[in-house]
Amino acid sequence: MGHEVRLHVYAKPSDVPKGIELADASRLMPRSKATAHAETGSFALAADFFRYEVQAAELGVYVDCDCYCVEPLEETEYLMGWESQSQLCPAVLRLPKHSPLLADLRTIGSVRAFIPPWLPRRRRRKLMLRAAIGMPVPLAKMPWGTAGPIALTYYAQKHGLADRALAPDILYGLAPGHAGLLLEPGLSIHHFATPRTRVIHLWNEYSRRSNRTPHPNSPLAKIIEEGMRIN
Repeated sequence: MGHEVRLHVYAKPSDVPKGIELADASRLMPRSKATAHAETGSFALAADFFRYEVQAAELGVYVDCDCYCVEPLEETEYLMGWESQSQLCPAVLRLPKHSPLLADLRTIGSVRAFIPPWLPRRRRRKLMLRAAIGMPVPLAKMPWGTAGPIALTYYAQKHGLADRALAPDILYGLAPGHAGLLLEPGLSIHHFATPRTRVIHLWNEYSRRSNRTPHPNSPLAKIIEEGMRIN
């Protein structure tokens, strides 16, 4: 779609598509911080930390690798979107370097014991007591999405920026609960897109958990086939 794409890696993959610039991810975040979520094994938590460092370094729009661009993205000061009517998604993200929203998000991974301010008071007190006795609950053992969608939604609302987020169909196209449709035959990306859709989120984490192989005539298989043909 005409965008320059930089892929941040800790080790060079063997199948990088043509035209993709590689960058050393350790310059923004040490590999030791790229830990997996304890319950799911997902590296979404590491991606959350990393996407905020990309914004702090003013490197442009951060986009998860499981986002399929169907129209060019606009260059705006804030670029973020709702994945549902109640929750934002950080898979496509651009924030100003000195935004108070970004400052709060970066604090999550830098403090010794993060206490989610959106939790009920009783739950927060328990977490503070654990931290006080030297047994803080690590982020990797907190609910999935704590440092990502949940935090982004909370802090965007806190700073009065939630109204800058785009509607679900613009940046994500497909609700996470419908990710299985990407593996079904007889469908195409056009079934999920609207005239204003810019990105279709492929929701890799949901597909990974389902352990299903995409049907040869499914939207995901067609996307993979197209990518291999272009490359």
